[in-house]
Amino acid sequence: MEIAIKHQEEFIVAGLNRQGIDRDVCPAVWYELYKKHDSNVLRRLTSDQPVGVCYGMDDAGMLNYLAGFAMADSQDIPSLFLDYCVVPAGEYAVIVTTGPVPLASRAALKYFFREYKGDYSYNGGACLEIYLPGDLSADDYQMEIWIPVQKAENATN
Repeated sequence: MEIAIKHQEEFIVAGLNRQGIDRDVCPAVWYELYKKHDSNVLRRLTSDQPVGVCYGMDDAGMLNYLAGFAMADSQDIPSLFLDYCVVPAGEYAVIVTTGPVPLASRAALKYFFREYKGDYSYNGGACLEIYLPGDLSADDYQMEIWIPVQKAENATN
């Protein structure tokens, strides 16, 4: 797998947040979001960019997950009755995955956290799932996993 380090400016993700869930429950958060809110309205008021935000994993493997859409600012959030989080500006390790969700995204995370030996290390922040257009269950589906990073202490540059 190839990893590109990219800088991302701060942005907001608005959607539906669930705390203390198993990662296998994350797809259900998307279904709940679309059940509560019309997807056409969400896309019209946001950037039309679906983003999953994974954060706060505990020792038992439970995490917090926000299924939503990127927004330029938070002015429309109160009228939508959505949860939101601010994704901070910073450096991200970006991995383009190929394959059905969630298998391909899990493989990318496993690769980064267990095998990647580059000049950057995880900084403890929220990981992002950037959903691209296409059939999420297709063998050729591509999406991006964004992992917040910092220069590793043993970096060569």
